Amino acid sequence: MYAETIKDYLVKHGITQSFLSKKSGLHRSVLYGIFNKGRKMSIEEYAKICKALKLDMDYFREIVEKSGTPETTHD
Repeated sequence: MYAETIKDYLVKHGITQSFLSKKSGLHRSVLYGIFNKGRKMSIEEYAKICKALKLDMDYFREIVEKSGTPETTHD
């Protein structure tokens, strides 16, 4: 759910995964895996994404909680 919420944020704000890759230091293939292939995001990756977007780490958590849908994992 976090990945989907972040991806929606990127689309709504016109932010590309390429731009996020450069700002976060995460390789584009990592971001592609997270946003398009269901790859589980680590807390470190999440922190880098939030920092790159200049958002508090609680920003997406609050959106997910308001939606009432728990985070799903892909183990």
